Amino acid sequence: MVSNVVRQGGGCLALELSAHDDQVTVSVAEGSAVIPRRRDQHGRPDTERGRGIAIIEALSQRWGVDSHHGGKRVWVLLLSHPEPPHPVITQPE
Repeated sequence: MVSNVVRQGGGCLALELSAHDDQVTVSVAEGSAVIPRRRDQHGRPDTERGRGIAIIEALSQRWGVDSHHGGKRVWVLLLSHPEPPHPVITQPE
């Protein structure tokens, strides 16, 4: 999200991370009001650009865009990390 703002929006941004219980929200605010959208890769999955929304959708529980001081704020609610099934115990060698 940050690299997208730097590449396309001139680099002026505000990054916020918040954690509550088992949820983490990441948001990036910038001056551009252009709404991000998923781009069709036209059969080229190795393309260096245009995969941001697909990555966000794969890693998040949900995401959205809010109006923010004449620009926008893109936020992502990350999936909670499940507890491991058993504690990891290391044995001294």
